[in-house]
Amino acid sequence: MMNGLRGNKAALILSGLILVSLLLLPELNFRKGFASFQVIDLLMPLLLIFVYLRRKLITWRPFFSILILFALLMLTSIFMNGRMAVTRDYFEFYKLLKFSVVFLIFSFVALPDFIKYVAKPVFVLLAIVNLFHYFNLFDINTLIHAHYNGGIHIEFFGLNSLGEPGTRRMSGLSGNPNINSIVFGFFAILFIPQRGGKPRTYLWLIAAVFLMFLCQSRTNLIAFVVMTVLTFAIAKRTFNFNAKNIVLSVLAGFLIAMLLLQNDYLNSLFTQDLTKNTSLLGRFEVWKHLVEMIIQKPFFGHGPFKEYFYQNKMYSESEYIMQTWRYGFFGLLVFLGVLLYPAVRTIGKLSVKNNLILFQFTILMAVNSLTNNPFSDRLLMVLFAIAIGLSFGLKQIAQDEK
Repeated sequence: MMNGLRGNKAALILSGLILVSLLLLPELNFRKGFASFQVIDLLMPLLLIFVYLRRKLITWRPFFSILILFALLMLTSIFMNGRMAVTRDYFEFYKLLKFSVVFLIFSFVALPDFIKYVAKPVFVLLAIVNLFHYFNLFDINTLIHAHYNGGIHIEFFGLNSLGEPGTRRMSGLSGNPNINSIVFGFFAILFIPQRGGKPRTYLWLIAAVFLMFLCQSRTNLIAFVVMTVLTFAIAKRTFNFNAKNIVLSVLAGFLIAMLLLQNDYLNSLFTQDLTKNTSLLGRFEVWKHLVEMIIQKPFFGHGPFKEYFYQNKMYSESEYIMQTWRYGFFGLLVFLGVLLYPAVRTIGKLSVKNNLILFQFTILMAVNSLTNNPFSDRLLMVLFAIAIGLSFGLKQIAQDEK
């Protein structure tokens, strides 16, 4: 994708700014009633300048065509629904632009440098803050509730609907335990060691898995298991890892977490009658309603139309249904291209860690998308762009390091 590594140190610095702003800094709201901004949004001019100055190093890839087609479908859906004057809808274009800029920047970043100088320091800080939050040390949850998008997850942390002591699901600075679980799943994937790694390298994986389980996300637990099984099934002969040590590390992280967990929530995954699962039943009701609306407009959907969900106090709880509702079945196909194409192109090349990271994180995102909206989340969307960028820059980095 790139023909040289000029500006790679600058890209590494930018990658650090992006990850810190994404995972550690609160969102900004300059005026009540207006949309909030991530700090990364303030960095966008700098990020765009970086990409522009290195435009000659970027060669065209089919993935770019898929992104452009997705943008055109968004515009078509907005036009077909008479929403050309609705400013809120155009934020979806901006999110797609940010996604594209981030993955281009990370195409210039060498994975070993990113893990050593950026990912590990940020992970340590994030782990400390999350553990402080989990045990509410120094009353940190009051600070998080005031300055981060924690909402009811922080306000009623460790309490049930009656205000009595209940399950603690670690939402941290992400504002949601399901999102937080995927964040630590991302770090766990980054920290999977290659064969020959020193024993202490597995401690990073154990720590990430431990924190992931403290979030108690049933969907992400299933996604992580599916990802692990598919990794061993597809990549065991091509990637140089020690399967036994990885499995033992995952189990160690899980067992340590179970010592702290009030595990009724996770236990319900195996013991609860699905016909009595109120969360799942609520999702079925919403999905039925949205599918009926999809049938009304099957080709170009209803447009971004976020206020429909706000006004009806409704969450789609499925990325696939949400994208179909917004942009029709054409939009769903293109969305699947955005989600799956980068990983599909790595099949057969999973012997390289960059590609394996993208393959694994795509599985995590795809499975979570069945009952959640990870791609619609501004934080997780950028993490996915990071995984794509690290994979796309592989060939260029390998050539320069010879």
